[in-house]
Amino acid sequence: MAVGTKKSNIITNLDLAKPVIADVGKEVGTVYVSCDAFEVAAEDVGDVNDVIELTRLPSHARPLSILIFSDELDTNASPTLATDCGIYLTDGTVKDADAFGSAVTTGWGDAAGAGVEFITEAGATPVANIGKKLWEWVGESSNPSVNYDICLRLTAAAATGAAGTLSFIIKYTLD
Repeated sequence: MAVGTKKSNIITNLDLAKPVIADVGKEVGTVYVSCDAFEVAAEDVGDVNDVIELTRLPSHARPLSILIFSDELDTNASPTLATDCGIYLTDGTVKDADAFGSAVTTGWGDAAGAGVEFITEAGATPVANIGKKLWEWVGESSNPSVNYDICLRLTAAAATGAAGTLSFIIKYTLD
């Protein structure tokens, strides 16, 4: 079998007789961060379909990482807490409830300092979506120039909900 070379779209475009530079947010973009730590009450993790809104990003944002940390929010010996992580309109309309994670049961205070990377959690994100803008993730044909909320939605309530801190670090680029 011959040894071959496969080039990314970025390299292929740069190797053209007249090079084409990739979108700013894909190759040489600035990485922005949205992060927060806030308190969650036991009742905030008590009902299926409860939503926890994390941050608001413009539709042309390219998500790179969605890292979630928390204290132990389900203190039961057999915890049941599970969430999706998805994209919503600012009025609460669901665009893709589990775009970044589906029924995630890990990371809810499992180990101090351990977080869960939702954007690649258990293959929830299709490989082809990496590098796409939020409006492309939700299947729009063009940029609607709106803001989207990144949210957690409970798919299973905590067996024994507990108050604690929920933190996130979301990294993204903009064109």
